[in-house]
Formats: sequence, structure tokens, C-alpha cells
Amino acid sequence: MRLVDIDASYKYSPIRVVPKSDAVEQEFLLYPNPAISDVSIVLNEATDVDMQVRITDALGQIVKTTSLARGTQLIKLNVSELPKGVYAVILTAGKIIRVNKLVIIK
Repeated sequence: MRLVDIDASYKYSPIRVVPKSDAVEQEFLLYPNPAISDVSIVLNEATDVDMQVRITDALGQIVKTTSLARGTQLIKLNVSELPKGVYAVILTAGKIIRVNKLVIIK
């Protein structure tokens, strides 16, 4: 980046390397959302650890659970037994927790 002073003199800022964290930073997408009977969970990359998937209702009660095995990037869940409403899909791997909102319509 070029830094310019008030007297029009300038210098370039030093380049810094920002290392990628070794922690599991999994982001994920849900589609279709809103869903009717099935929803797909797609990770931004294949997981290198086992992960837990929980779906909770608006009251925080767990209504569905499953797991993702190491190496998985996509799973499809049947949500046809869940009533219409707003749910939270929670992915957990150790201390890392990721949450996305899922809407179910009928």
C-alpha cells in the first residue's frame, strides 16, 4: 500500500503474511432454503474431522441429529417429518460451532 504524507512524500507499507488458522473453520450452505422435504448441507471443503449435525426448533429443542464422517462435503437430510417453521442447523466439531437458519414450509 502506498502511504502519502501531507508534503506529498510517500513510502510503501511492508508486506505482511497472514497465516491460515489450523483450526477447523467450516462454513456451510443449506439448500433449498426454504425446504419442503429434503435439505442438503454443503461444506465449503471436505471435513477433516468427524462433525455432529443438530437441528433445533425455535425453543432450542433438538429435533434431529446426525453426524458427518471425516472426508464428507455434502449430505442430504429428510426433514419432511418436521412441521413448518424456523430451525437452526448446528454443526459442531470440538470447540468449533457453526449455525445456519433453516426455514421449512409445507
